Amino acid sequence: MRSLIWQFSLKCEGRVPKVLVDLYARCGNGHQEPTLGDLQNTLQTILDGFSSAFIILDALDECTEREKLLNWIQTFILGKDKNLGLHLIVTSRPEQEIEDKIKSSHYLDLVKEPENHDLVAYLDYQLQNNSDLQKWNSDTQKQIKLKLMEQADGMYVRYQHLNYRIIIKYNFRFRWVALQLNELKKCRTRTDLKRQLADLPQGLDKTYDQILLGINEKDHCYAKTFLQWLSFAVRPLTLKELATTASIDLSAENGPEYESDNELQDIKDVLRICSSLVIRSEGIIYNDTRLKCMLNVKQVSSSFLTFLLKNISYLSIFKAIM
Repeated sequence: MRSLIWQFSLKCEGRVPKVLVDLYARCGNGHQEPTLGDLQNTLQTILDGFSSAFIILDALDECTEREKLLNWIQTFILGKDKNLGLHLIVTSRPEQEIEDKIKSSHYLDLVKEPENHDLVAYLDYQLQNNSDLQKWNSDTQKQIKLKLMEQADGMYVRYQHLNYRIIIKYNFRFRWVALQLNELKKCRTRTDLKRQLADLPQGLDKTYDQILLGINEKDHCYAKTFLQWLSFAVRPLTLKELATTASIDLSAENGPEYESDNELQDIKDVLRICSSLVIRSEGIIYNDTRLKCMLNVKQVSSSFLTFLLKNISYLSIFKAIM
């Protein structure tokens, strides 16, 4: 709830919503915890200021307090006529409890194609055109393709439009397959390749855990810094800007300080250190979408989140960015 209030507040034309200022004052200027009712009323008031708004909830099936969240969706979002301008997107593996709670009279399934033509085409292109994968003979490439297709773990997106009650399922296998290909590119021998194919991680969460474990220990602090800044930046960052964050000491006694001696000599080291964890597009660096959602759900118990969230100073990063 707090995260939603914060995110929507950032979209209020550069000003802090009055209802949030009032809530802060009522709670002893931040010394008291607001009640759930206070938070819901605050969020509702902020949402009333938008003609249209979207809420995205990723991996609902992995939520540790799923029942509470489903009840909140039913009462606060689906059960209120006043929220007709609000759109809800939920990602989840298909589970009956979630199906029962989020019902729809109109249903559109985008993954009915049994042959997964798009995924097959993507794999064929990568195996035939990527220099690190071309080295394998046709039989080995066929083995790679069959193994990845067999084990690709599907994720589904349900899109709930409050006016039209449409749910759309979308498959996120592409990201999982792309991450596995990145790891397979590092294999130098058939033995390496067989070992990698025999130990493919199940799902995206375990894939990210495996990628994390593969980061050189001396680069851990850099990886944490880059991913934390990407997660809390109020606007997209360029490669040069992100590389500069390695030079910022957030723990300095008088506030964040720039240390020129800590500056990266090659800004592309960011991409080498965070390989597979970030995406570069038109000069801008992005977190993988799934990863960013994981970072915002601190209840998830995973070595990846433990690594990134340990000793993190949200306030320091926010102040430095602002």
